[in-house]
Amino acid sequence: MLLTRTAHAPPSPLALTASGIALIAASYGFARFAYGLFMPAFQDEFALDAGAGGAIAAGSYLSYCLAVLAAGALTRSWGSRAVAVAAGVTAACATLTVALAPHPLVLAVGAVVGGASTGIASPPLAEAAARAVNPDRRDSVQTAINSGTGLGVALAGPIAVALADHWRLAWALFSAVCVLVTWWVARTLPPRDADAAPAVDVADSLVDAGRPEQPAATSPARRAAPEEAVAGRLRLLLAAGAAGIASAAVWTFGLTLLTEEGRIEESLAQTSWLVLGVCGVIGAGAGLLVRIAGLTRAWVAVCAALAIATGGMAARPGDPLTAFAASAVFGAAYIALTGLLLVWATRLTPERVARGVSLAFLALAVGQACGSSLWGLVGERLGLVPAFACAAGAAAAAALIRPARRRRGAQAAGE
Repeated sequence: MLLTRTAHAPPSPLALTASGIALIAASYGFARFAYGLFMPAFQDEFALDAGAGGAIAAGSYLSYCLAVLAAGALTRSWGSRAVAVAAGVTAACATLTVALAPHPLVLAVGAVVGGASTGIASPPLAEAAARAVNPDRRDSVQTAINSGTGLGVALAGPIAVALADHWRLAWALFSAVCVLVTWWVARTLPPRDADAAPAVDVADSLVDAGRPEQPAATSPARRAAPEEAVAGRLRLLLAAGAAGIASAAVWTFGLTLLTEEGRIEESLAQTSWLVLGVCGVIGAGAGLLVRIAGLTRAWVAVCAALAIATGGMAARPGDPLTAFAASAVFGAAYIALTGLLLVWATRLTPERVARGVSLAFLALAVGQACGSSLWGLVGERLGLVPAFACAAGAAAAAALIRPARRRRGAQAAGE
């Protein structure tokens, strides 16, 4: 009798999508982007100015950069579940650190660790979806999981309003939710991908970023010329970086703009953040948008919406209705944008999904780190309104760096 190795059954698409949304919501919505939601409270508690707040946010983005590179490599050697669980544990530790922070340096540590949790989360979930979901549903599942960011922000908003004077309790609650989500992910994802590819290290990921994939022996669709493959990767990284620079203004200083420049009541400003998160869930439809309009047109439209939303906040920061409308458009556009980056990266590197997603989100985070520091400095010298106007211009520039249209017989990422 022959003995064969039995592979662990992959999770169902529904279970994978639900637990993936929860992990993204906990790490992105709570551990990372809630920092901007509580920026006014942190400024009051720790006497932070715009420059210091932007520097802490930049540190969060930089830790994301390091974590996303490591996660892309570790996913291939450890499997999706181990890395996803590590993301949940990191998010729980980060939010608890913020809740207990007695000093701005400890707050900064919590924010930086929180940024790392998001970098760890996305690659293993993208890899798991690529392996467990049929190709015709993959884009929809990827973008649905990615919409967890909006859900997390939507949940963080009312918590911030209800616990406005007790922000430490709010962050302790975030930590408890992260623990529960980590337990769920550990039960949902298999212990190791049965067909995991050989491990690659971080250096290989960076070196291979500009190197065309080797054609698969069983896949005649991968026929893109080497120069087209390299150009496609560079275009993806530039587009992600530009989008990161543009989006950093709202994520880091959105509430500060509304409360300080616009003189809007803090409760109304926090409600606009809730609107941002709720409408971010609409970004789950990015996969459908790609199917209807194609990746290229979808990217241009979403970047244009991001520019309009950011510019709208700059134009009328003191008008609550404008703040709500701009927040709604920004939330939907940003989540859709990151979903499009997932689709774009997956199409460019179908054999190494975790690596491709890692590099795309690395470029996004590098742009956000640069943007946080840049808009903080511009805000100190000229004010946040000019900073947001410049950020809107950066979003318009990102629309010009579009995916290449697929040529007949080629697999370049496009429509």
